[in-house]
Amino acid sequence: GVSFEEQGDSLIFSRVFNNSAAAKFGILKGDKLIGFGENKISKPHEVKQLINRLQPGDLINLQVLREEKSLDLKIRMGDDSSKLSREFMTSLLLGNVSQRRGGFPQVIQHDSQLNVKHCGSPLIGLDGKAIGINIARADRVESFALPAADVQKILLELREKITWPKLPIPAEPQVKQIDPLVN
Repeated sequence: GVSFEEQGDSLIFSRVFNNSAAAKFGILKGDKLIGFGENKISKPHEVKQLINRLQPGDLINLQVLREEKSLDLKIRMGDDSSKLSREFMTSLLLGNVSQRRGGFPQVIQHDSQLNVKHCGSPLIGLDGKAIGINIARADRVESFALPAADVQKILLELREKITWPKLPIPAEPQVKQIDPLVN
């Protein structure tokens, strides 16, 4: 239940879902994640690297900054009594995801870490050509793009539906010949 927003060199909890593990651990929208155990945090991938080192039952201390006050939140990883903590830690990795993450008729699935704000940007292939338009970030390692051929087809269909205004055609301009020898 959370989404992050990168602000400079900080991670801000931009969304905390009601009744989520994050909410139960005391995280609020607007809190700034400043530490994970003994480590300072500024990027989502740093959180992932730290989680990968944890074992079930490990106690982790998150440091957050709320209204200029530093808070320590303790979370126990991995055992049945802390199922919510596993969900919370997994949600830390997701960052912002698109509201619509499925139900597309045809997409290119890729593993770019697409920021939701960049949906609508081109997906570039290894040859440097646009192969699609990014449309959604489904989770931490799954993003979707509409194939370029489908985008072109949609644009052509839209173009045919548009009624273009008829502009008046100007009359042929009158060209006057000037004889340079006559004053």
